[in-house]
Amino acid sequence: MKTNAKLHLSLGVVIACMLLSACVDKNYDMDDIDWTLGSNVDLKLPYCSTDSIYLRNIMDLKDDGVVQYVWSDALQDSFFCVKQSGKANVQPVNVEQIRIKKPAIGNINATVPLRNILNPAVKRKLPINITVPGMGNVSFNVPDKEYFYEILENSAVNHIEDNAMATNINHDVVSIEKITIKENVATLQMSVVGLPSFVDYIFLNDLTMDIPRGLDIGTVTFQGATLPPSRITGNRVKITEGETKVNVKAKLVLTVSFIGITEGEDFIFDATNHTASIEGGFSIGGTFGIKTADFNAVEIQNAIAELSDADIQDCYINTNIDKLMPENISFTGSAAFSGDIEVQSFTGDVHHKVEDIEPIMLDDLPNFLNDPEVVLDLDNPVIFLKAKSQIPATATTSITVKNVEHNVSVTATGIQVQGGSYPNVFYIADKPVTDLPDEYKNAKRLTITGGKITDLIRRIPHQIDVEVADITMHAENLNVTQDYEIDVAYEVYAPIAFGKDFLLVYRDTERGWAEDIEDVEDVDFGYLQLTAKAYSDLSAETELRLIPIDKEGNAIPQLDVNTINVPANANGAGIDFTIKPKSGYTINDVLNGNEKKHVSKLDGVQYEARLKGTDSGGTLKRNAYMILRQVQITIKGGITYDAN
Repeated sequence: MKTNAKLHLSLGVVIACMLLSACVDKNYDMDDIDWTLGSNVDLKLPYCSTDSIYLRNIMDLKDDGVVQYVWSDALQDSFFCVKQSGKANVQPVNVEQIRIKKPAIGNINATVPLRNILNPAVKRKLPINITVPGMGNVSFNVPDKEYFYEILENSAVNHIEDNAMATNINHDVVSIEKITIKENVATLQMSVVGLPSFVDYIFLNDLTMDIPRGLDIGTVTFQGATLPPSRITGNRVKITEGETKVNVKAKLVLTVSFIGITEGEDFIFDATNHTASIEGGFSIGGTFGIKTADFNAVEIQNAIAELSDADIQDCYINTNIDKLMPENISFTGSAAFSGDIEVQSFTGDVHHKVEDIEPIMLDDLPNFLNDPEVVLDLDNPVIFLKAKSQIPATATTSITVKNVEHNVSVTATGIQVQGGSYPNVFYIADKPVTDLPDEYKNAKRLTITGGKITDLIRRIPHQIDVEVADITMHAENLNVTQDYEIDVAYEVYAPIAFGKDFLLVYRDTERGWAEDIEDVEDVDFGYLQLTAKAYSDLSAETELRLIPIDKEGNAIPQLDVNTINVPANANGAGIDFTIKPKSGYTINDVLNGNEKKHVSKLDGVQYEARLKGTDSGGTLKRNAYMILRQVQITIKGGITYDAN
């Protein structure tokens, strides 16, 4: 009959509340009970059980959501895991072209004094014919002598002028130890000026050249011949060894090719102004030797003839031609580089800023994590880092992750990224992780300062901000103008594994019951009691609550509803649950509404599951379940129904 159907519906609603919307595996046939007479005793409905209530069915997840299922061989099940990633859009390291303006070099103009006259033990005579006043034409042997002119220290120097500078060097470059350059050749042309016309040849005795300190020499040529590398020591070139005879009428030509520059006194890098400059100069040292045996006989006869009569007589009588030799001669020269100095690579320190950094977004959480009461006291959450650098060097940086909303930050230091094509993998965690995911199997744990990773997501923020410190490295032979890519990615990986303060809150609402309950003003009873045995493989304590609500979603305060507590890993734990009207009210008041008593009509229920961590910990598994068996629903205090 229709009225029986109404009563069946009203009781079914209450039973649904009790079972938290789980499926009841046995239907009650209310038509078999004669409600017309009513009942003044407790009415116990037959035992029933719920189907397995799986966590995955309650906490439905998106495939690409913040919380995902992750398979575990150890658990032989998937577990719930907060899993979200981000990356830093690092601009490539690119040291733009470094070009040092062609150095301008001043001229050499040195005075070289006569320092010594030697009479060799081996006599080599130079016979000439001269006319001696009062004596006529006579034969004359020029004595065998050697005259030495010494280049004084720091007198023969070509100074580099102050325009040899590179400007606007990339700000990433903070120090330069050495550069390699496109080969650049400096050519020095030198002349000996002021020698008598009868001197055709001179001897260079251990002639040396000092170049600006730090310039790395490739090859050196003198008078067209390449000098052996053994003649080059540091910034000094030994142009000649022992005596080298050269034609004084021709210029002395020296070329020096440069292939690199080492930072030092004459090559200066200014990190503040981002400039590099070359200073110093080219200086010549050694002596010039002149031997009378090599004099031009005709020219010396002419030179003697131009002397005074007394000096001519002195030359002949005392065989002395010293008066013909100048006290000083001049050594002149010019030098020039072949062009601007073009840097090809450099060795030094690079500091590269990382600016465009994505936060880790946690703003699309499922409902069961989005409750303000949730406390994710997780056992050992992890943040993984992947970094890859094309720079042939070890890059060092640090990373800071921040929960700004709750003022927690953690910094991981000492991140060293080896250059190459493979990623460097690290992880940040409060303690070592023994079972790393395959993707991060070889990850190295980083040292952290500040807070704890557990505290970082204990209260889940909308986002976790990430800061990556300047990437620093000591680069060896880093090519200029080349792009070197650096990739930095990070991922929060937080298995929902409980700590003792863990609290997970899941709330849901069922509504619309008021329209289904229709007219039940003739039904009343004392209160309802539910007893059952709970079985669960949840490793957290579970607290279940029900809050009856009206059409506006407001709680109906006239009902007392106790809380169900299910221990972790329950194995037949007893449950006792009641829905009881407060003093002065009846169940009928709630089912039908009572304006006089200011009681709203029942329209649904808000139910809440609170999972609490325990000291023993545990992991929230996808197939975790709860079953209520031996469910006994008792209508207490009698039931009345007027079928008339």
